[in-house]
Amino acid sequence: MKQGLDLKKCIESLIDHTTHAFIVIDLEANILQVNQAFEEMYGWPAGEIIGQSTSPLIPHYLRESTRALYEKVRAGGHVTNFETQRQRRDGSLLHISITISPIHDQEGEVAALAGISRDITEQKRIERALRESNERYRCLVEFSSEPIAVHADGWLLFINNAGAKLFGAKDAGELIGRQVLDFVHPDYQNMVRERIDKSYVNRTNILLIQEKFITLQGEEIDVEVATTAISYEGKPATQVMIHDITEQKNAEEALRRSEERLRRITDNMLDMIAETDEHFLYTYVSPAHNRLLGYTEKDMLSKPVFDFVHPDEKRLLRAETKAMAAGHSLSGRRELRGRHANGHYVWLEVVSTLLFNQEGVFTGMVFTLRDITERKKAEMQLEEMNRTLHRLSFIDGLTGIMNRRYFDDFLDMEWKRATLGSVPLSAIMVDIDCFKAYNDTYSHLQGDECLKKVARTLQVLAKRPRDFVARYGGEEFILLLPTTALEGAMALAEQLRRQIEALAIPHLLSPVSSHVTISLGVAGVVPDEEASQMTLIEAADRALYKAKQQGRNRVCTGEVKKA
Repeated sequence: MKQGLDLKKCIESLIDHTTHAFIVIDLEANILQVNQAFEEMYGWPAGEIIGQSTSPLIPHYLRESTRALYEKVRAGGHVTNFETQRQRRDGSLLHISITISPIHDQEGEVAALAGISRDITEQKRIERALRESNERYRCLVEFSSEPIAVHADGWLLFINNAGAKLFGAKDAGELIGRQVLDFVHPDYQNMVRERIDKSYVNRTNILLIQEKFITLQGEEIDVEVATTAISYEGKPATQVMIHDITEQKNAEEALRRSEERLRRITDNMLDMIAETDEHFLYTYVSPAHNRLLGYTEKDMLSKPVFDFVHPDEKRLLRAETKAMAAGHSLSGRRELRGRHANGHYVWLEVVSTLLFNQEGVFTGMVFTLRDITERKKAEMQLEEMNRTLHRLSFIDGLTGIMNRRYFDDFLDMEWKRATLGSVPLSAIMVDIDCFKAYNDTYSHLQGDECLKKVARTLQVLAKRPRDFVARYGGEEFILLLPTTALEGAMALAEQLRRQIEALAIPHLLSPVSSHVTISLGVAGVVPDEEASQMTLIEAADRALYKAKQQGRNRVCTGEVKKA
């Protein structure tokens, strides 16, 4: 008896002092016992909750599934580490991992249920943050203008669009699954193979190194490569950043050949060759000066170099050139705008070599001038394209409206603005009713067209300059209405519902209507500094759920809960 009593006390002590919430309920789900950790986790004192049903602890949308869990345990089964949600006394939700076991009486019949729950709310928040971080990383990589690839043990797992273009592929699918060495120039294969082997053993990063690749068309390209050890889909892998330096290599080789032939072909070069004295006055200009800048030889000789450049660059060029001479730097390269005789400016690449006598005294400078105006135009066009790509990263590719990524940024901005001005902010969550059945009946192509029509209709009706419409995911859309109270948002939501119904898009298998309909959840709030912007979205989402529960094709409102 003493040993049995000691064991009982040990169990009671363990229950009282564990950090996990412990609960015992009868077969009718009435609470018989809770521990201190339960009181702290759920905010219910034992004296108030014991004897009550477990219903206050369970969100309404989980009560049916919870009853199924209870039935399983009543039948003698067990529920182990089941992740779900529960509700605190103040109404806030927490994520838990719960284990439920039967308690048998002396006849071996199930007499009660015992549950142990562990708060995993913070874990879930971290997991969500990690998913969002991974999504941001994926977008940055996919839309990067620089080629980026990932391989494991030499097999290509991922390559972005810029990488596919570099290798001459129509898309990434042509390259994924192939060996990295398939694209490495024979002269570099041993080096790359050794580097791959070492990277998987040592997990080391490699700074920029130069090598050659081979495209699918057999063309050689010069590249700079930097590798980083990463984890890809939970396994060790290597990320490869690639920079195409083929043009740079070609330009360097062209310059080398040009310098070798300089003394023989100076007067016949398309690039302008020039020489100055120690005061930077022109003493020689090649015939190309007329084609490049439009001046005669007389116009330029004995004139300062600085008179023929853009005013914005004159002071900097003068300082750089004098600094080179004072520091005995032999050469330099830069890009600048040269003044043409007709008054306009052309972009020039200037490669200069400083001259010193045997005593080390600066005596002048020799330099070449090359017209790179077209290249600069191309570079500016490329910059504009990159800016355009950045803008496109915020647009939903199917419907053409903004995507959820941009909505999150817009919500943050409007929430702060509404908080500062103490003005209302409303949200409308929209869901196309029975959309899976629509896709199954009419095909995914027709489903895409349906999404586009709905998106266009929402965008047309949300017509105020700051009204915002975005695709929230799948068949869900969301509208954010600055300076709009709940009543105004309700009116707009009802207008949206009627307008979608008026489109008369056939949906014969819908239990709601013979045409496509939508359900809408509306919430509004005047934000303050203590409130969270997610409370507005969660309220709209709850209202949308209520609209679905009440039969769909309707508008419901949700109350914004204070933090």
